[in-house]
Amino acid sequence: MMLMLHRCVRTLKFMLNWNNEPIIMPKSLYTSKTLRKLVLRGKILVDVPCGVYLPSLYQLNLSSVVYKDQDSHDRLLSSCPVLKDLYVCRADDVDDNVRQFTVKVPSLLSLVYLGTFFRKDDDGSLVIDTPDLTRLEIMDGFGHSLLY
Repeated sequence: MMLMLHRCVRTLKFMLNWNNEPIIMPKSLYTSKTLRKLVLRGKILVDVPCGVYLPSLYQLNLSSVVYKDQDSHDRLLSSCPVLKDLYVCRADDVDDNVRQFTVKVPSLLSLVYLGTFFRKDDDGSLVIDTPDLTRLEIMDGFGHSLLY
């Protein structure tokens, strides 16, 4: 499957119902100057190269995606200087290759994080470093709030 990202695309929703190997998105996705909203859902391989920059992206939705590695996850979020709204759903049945899910986005105002409940025997963690955050929702895979 080949996906081309053309100029002036402002919103991209790519939702995949797929049980085989993850689909690789084109590298041009990570350098769009006009993309404002991005939704990736399903078994999509997030393989973010060095030198990426998404200067207009303010809304990002990542649901059940697979990251190539920890660095791809970190590079994606750090490439979005105006990101305001982040929604993350990590499915328990998908190994997304990230053990420490770090959200370090100075511009972020809203974070919704669902899924992967870290158990005592799990080495995973969620790290949030967002000084202007005004909305935070953290829920386990059953939709139960983990904030009291």
